[in-house]
Amino acid sequence: MRGGRVRAARLWRGAWRGAWGLSDRHAPRSPVVAVAVLVGLMAAVTVLRWFVDGAGQAAALLYVVPIALSALRFGRRGGAGAAGCAIGAFVVLELVRARGEVDVTGWVGPLLAMALMGGLVGRLSGCAG
Repeated sequence: MRGGRVRAARLWRGAWRGAWGLSDRHAPRSPVVAVAVLVGLMAAVTVLRWFVDGAGQAAALLYVVPIALSALRFGRRGGAGAAGCAIGAFVVLELVRARGEVDVTGWVGPLLAMALMGGLVGRLSGCAG
């Protein structure tokens, strides 16, 4: 039984190292490319929210992915900027597309998640931004 656990741990460790190495090789080095990728992700989430009504507020939480990536790449300012853009897109889409069924928790939950994700991940990332 112990040998199986050791093999599983080694397999997991090897997979993690492989994924980490792959992300290091293909991560954008240029800030311009990184910003372009982040804008593309933000636009993709916005388009998804525009066309997919069935998911409701759940699709809005996908904004945290580009926010976290921006905070990791550019630090506190990058996270706050991405969170501001995501909050703006969220508010505009809710005002344009909402049918009046969004209550206070439907507004506070995603907005708080976006703001905290940008601020806290940016603060903890160790970047000078």
